Amino acid sequence: GATLDEKGKKEEAKECYTRALAASAKLAKRGKFEPHLISDHGTHLEAAGQSAEAEKFFRAGVEAQPSNAKSHFRLGRMMAKRGDMAGALRAYQAGAEARPKIDVLQIELGYILAMGGNTDAAMPHLEAGLKLSDKYAPAHAMLGMFYAEKHNKAAAIRHYERALELDPKLGEETRARLKQLKGR
Repeated sequence: GATLDEKGKKEEAKECYTRALAASAKLAKRGKFEPHLISDHGTHLEAAGQSAEAEKFFRAGVEAQPSNAKSHFRLGRMMAKRGDMAGALRAYQAGAEARPKIDVLQIELGYILAMGGNTDAAMPHLEAGLKLSDKYAPAHAMLGMFYAEKHNKAAAIRHYERALELDPKLGEETRARLKQLKGR
């Protein structure tokens, strides 16, 4: 399917992916196929602009192996891209419950909760994700903002500083907030 995609043969690639989905799900349930490969097929379809077909693969990956973080993440990301925040939230929640030690699932779940206005629920997920991997500048910036709103100046400063350390291009807004917190 991927080779056909690369050659511009979209319909043939779609047919190949559809057959692979049916076979992959059956084989994965019997332990004869790596479930993450199902998700990989979905990624190729999504890149080819075939979101509906891609979603089937991501869902099949989750069904074949509910602890497959990659399938949960990709399904959540796709749902968020198309504006289905409730669907993205469900996918990230299921993934974070199944694999709580996967940083990106915790971070994405935190982002979705924050975008929905639920900062109190978002904060523990952002913190958990950063505890697993401290490399997400936007998550640090978001936590800086949330801690500032909660009048936890030390935590806000710590997160803003880390955000700017990781990504100096974050912008003047982050710098201005940090400067204000430091009283300069």
